[in-house]
Amino acid sequence: MRVDLHFSSGLDSSQSFIADIATVTDVGYETENPLEAFKGELLRIVKKRNLHANHFSLDVDGEIKGRLGKGKMKLSLPSRGEFEKVFSKRGEP
Repeated sequence: MRVDLHFSSGLDSSQSFIADIATVTDVGYETENPLEAFKGELLRIVKKRNLHANHFSLDVDGEIKGRLGKGKMKLSLPSRGEFEKVFSKRGEP
């Protein structure tokens, strides 16, 4: 077994512990929920029209998909491939 952390007190050798360090990853999250890409495209259009980016805000709803405790958030966003279609419907040439 590989130990991530073993601590023992220099004052009292009976005071020690072993810890396993784990991290949560968001790998794949941006692929399924392309929020940053959507924001980037919106800001690109805003700047192209010489508007002030700080006059815009974005609020995206979503829902948890999957089993209780194992579910993942799915944002109500189009896929990256649909950005052009979505923004062109809103007046982007």
